[in-house]
Amino acid sequence: MNANTRTQKPAPQYRFKRFLLRHLQVLFFTLGLLAQTPFATLLTTASLGIALALPAGMVELLNSMGQISKNFARLNTISVFTQISIKTEQISKIQQSLMAMNKINHVRLLTPTQALKEFRNYSGFNAALKYLDQNPLPHVFIVEPSIGINTDQALDQLVQSIAQLPGVDSVQLDIKWLQRLASIINTLKTGVILIGSLLALTVILIIGNTIRLSIENRRQEIIISKLIGATNSFIRRPFLYLGFCYGFFGSLFALILVNIAIYIISY
Repeated sequence: MNANTRTQKPAPQYRFKRFLLRHLQVLFFTLGLLAQTPFATLLTTASLGIALALPAGMVELLNSMGQISKNFARLNTISVFTQISIKTEQISKIQQSLMAMNKINHVRLLTPTQALKEFRNYSGFNAALKYLDQNPLPHVFIVEPSIGINTDQALDQLVQSIAQLPGVDSVQLDIKWLQRLASIINTLKTGVILIGSLLALTVILIIGNTIRLSIENRRQEIIISKLIGATNSFIRRPFLYLGFCYGFFGSLFALILVNIAIYIISY
């Protein structure tokens, strides 16, 4: 009976508590080692945080740009620019011709004075525009196609029909710049993925090199521990927690940097 008692394994609950206690001991031991060298710990954590914050911030910026383009994607308006030297009678004829087209839902005329006013309000060149001798902007018709005209082919046909009207200088489909913006955003996302992959590799190398230096500094301690019967897992555990702590604090530092950058951009 005594032999059976000696060979009986501990209860699972007890084994789990012992396992948890050992890991907590190693965790606090690792935190203590980091606290002994605060300057070196801060430098390593800052390096990891910056390396993680750069791709994260770029992804957040591109997502914001993509959201803006989605919000404007429904504004498939057409801007019709008239010739500079056009007469008032021709402007009325163009407006009547546009309103007569069954593919157009609404037409709004923007005079050169109104166009210049909007340009001053939204361009930021108000001071420079004061030196203009005359208004260089033409009359502009803002054309809203019908609901059924929503394919690229139908829009292109409508643009070509409008461009053939007398007195029209150029026609621009406003959604085209959104499509170009979306293409640029997709290209930038690919670049961010590549840069993020390189920075992630940099983070791994920094943590790996830091652990290697820690192993070199504690070589004698490891040898003595092996001589008195320490297992490989017991020796390995502090270095694993060291890498975990650096990764955790580096991620926290990166999160703070990204939030600060978003706050500055927002305000």
